[in-house]
Amino acid sequence: MNASTWNWKRLMNRMLWLLVAITTFSTPTSNLTAAPPDGFDPSKAYASSCSVCHGIHGNAKTTVAASMVPPPADFSSPESRMRLTPELIVEAITKGKKGTAMPGWAGRYSKNEIKALATYINNTFMTARDAPSPKAVIDPQHIPSPYQNRVEMTAEPVPAKLPTPTDGEVNRTKDKLCRIPMLGDSSMSSNHPGLPFNHMLPVLLFIPVVILWALWSQPREPIKRLKYPLTRIPLVASLVRILNSGPYPLAALKILTTTAYLLVMVAGYWGTSTAEHNFATVLVWGLWWPLVIISVFFVGSAWCAICPWDTLAKLVVFRRLWRRPAESQQSNRRVPAALRNVYPALFLFMGLTWLELGMGITTLPQATAGMALLMFVLAAISLILFERRAFCRYFCPVGRTIGYYSRLAPIEIRPVDDAVCARCTTLECYNGTPEIEPCPTHLTLGRFGQNTFCISCGSCVLSCPDKNVTWRLRSMASEAIDVARPHWDGAWFMIGLLAITLFHGMTMRPFWGKWITAIAAYLGESDPPLITFTLLLTLTSAVMAALYALAIMILRLLTPETQEFKPLFSRMAFVNLPLAFSDHLAHNLEHIFRETPDLFTVLANPLGTGSQALSAMERHQMIMAPAIPDWMIFSMQSLLMAFGFWIAVQIIRHRTRGAMKEGGTLTGIRALPMMLYAALITCFSLWLLGQEMVMRL
Repeated sequence: MNASTWNWKRLMNRMLWLLVAITTFSTPTSNLTAAPPDGFDPSKAYASSCSVCHGIHGNAKTTVAASMVPPPADFSSPESRMRLTPELIVEAITKGKKGTAMPGWAGRYSKNEIKALATYINNTFMTARDAPSPKAVIDPQHIPSPYQNRVEMTAEPVPAKLPTPTDGEVNRTKDKLCRIPMLGDSSMSSNHPGLPFNHMLPVLLFIPVVILWALWSQPREPIKRLKYPLTRIPLVASLVRILNSGPYPLAALKILTTTAYLLVMVAGYWGTSTAEHNFATVLVWGLWWPLVIISVFFVGSAWCAICPWDTLAKLVVFRRLWRRPAESQQSNRRVPAALRNVYPALFLFMGLTWLELGMGITTLPQATAGMALLMFVLAAISLILFERRAFCRYFCPVGRTIGYYSRLAPIEIRPVDDAVCARCTTLECYNGTPEIEPCPTHLTLGRFGQNTFCISCGSCVLSCPDKNVTWRLRSMASEAIDVARPHWDGAWFMIGLLAITLFHGMTMRPFWGKWITAIAAYLGESDPPLITFTLLLTLTSAVMAALYALAIMILRLLTPETQEFKPLFSRMAFVNLPLAFSDHLAHNLEHIFRETPDLFTVLANPLGTGSQALSAMERHQMIMAPAIPDWMIFSMQSLLMAFGFWIAVQIIRHRTRGAMKEGGTLTGIRALPMMLYAALITCFSLWLLGQEMVMRL
């Protein structure tokens, strides 16, 4: 054997060992290359469970992904190829990813199936880790050819020049793609369908007609108000008498809600991480919060009477459920003057909004339970530090939201005979009795006319020696129209309520994800983009306040004889209440009728043990099969928007009486700026309702 032959053999051997080494180090060290379990098709599993967010091509270009913060991973991007190892993919599929919408799938797939699914993702979308793999560029202006679609799905090499698709190929591919959920047909997405234009049109026509009528006619004075005791209404009267018979019926309801609250804590901390099967997230975000707002429309602040936060706080601090605590157990300290307003509740409300929408705790059972625990802790600390229920009056964001919305409610707690209250000198409703605690929010029956701080606790009903307290019907929104007194802090709370409500609606629309992603990229912020979210929340609140202030300034400019800016600002702020309330109700109808899972199934398994995350098709079926027909949901939403604008115009007509420096009334064209403001907000709310809405859970 000569030297030349030996050198060639040695060179070939070295090249062979080098090839083996390259192959070894470029291959994942885990056992993901094992064959998938029998009967398991990872491509079908990906299509049913993953494609809704990550896309059928792994590029996260879906309607749902556009609204997620942070967005789901784009498997086809160079960053993902460099960062996501097979082990990380397996871990993410198994446990989910905290702080994102990625759930854990260990309850649906076995370990081997998860490994097979990870292998499919790795081999299909992430073959080249060091550099972007060549793939067809899809022009959004035309449907890709079957060959282009096959290239992305199978990760086969792309030829240097792709053939131009024929019209027949395009049509066949379009038909095929439109049968794939979340890809070709927008109606197959797991988003709520928007309010159709034919349901918006009557409201859009209603708005100018009402404005013209309001400018032409004069408000009637005096206004006749309905005052009808519930004890005179059949069936309802029996229920009212039972509730007023003693403390035990209300105590039983408190025990029921407190039990549900404790179950939320248990399920949140020890139950499944899949939001749609965990009692905590289903109850809090799917039922409780939407139903609480809807209940205000019928029973005012009745929820506050059975609030579990306050009930549990009293049990822990005073060891009593309803009886008046001993003097030694109570604190006589008043809330500091700087906090005796609703600003703390407004800031807490914005904080909860930040947690709900910015941190995405609606999909995180543990975080939901943590938020519920925080509210109980705040209520307990307030009972320890301050007199009566300072938390309910000043700090609770839910209670203050209910209180301000209750100004529109058709129900109130008031005296049966005002003359009896006028003669009373003992004031048991305010001071309480040895058994019944005093009014927790410092109200004296017969001397207040607002629901704002009444929490419907029933203490005045039980303590009144003359039995002169009752629940009664009243004219809808009569308190907001001309009864409630204006306050500077209350004006800001109502504006903030409207701003947060509209902001909440924007964050659940598909365009939101594009906005926040673009801004975060411009600011150089990494996921999660909390700074961007905070800036947008602050900006939305500032824009709403500026729009309202601009309407007041134009009003004063057109009529210099009006009051000064601050009293007029406070006086007219009530116009924001019906605008916020109607939008809030219309928005919540979608959650109630489209997103609520089988409640009995969740109650039977509150921890979600062994439950499987909903697939894309199951989510789609839930959205497209609401509890009531679509036309009923759309009709109710349209009626609510028309109702909100109508009440807003009534508030403007009556709140402008006495708005002049000399006590005169702003009539006709001089009130137009406020009406245009109400019309602008209503039209924007309608536009939001017309957009698709992303599922909450």
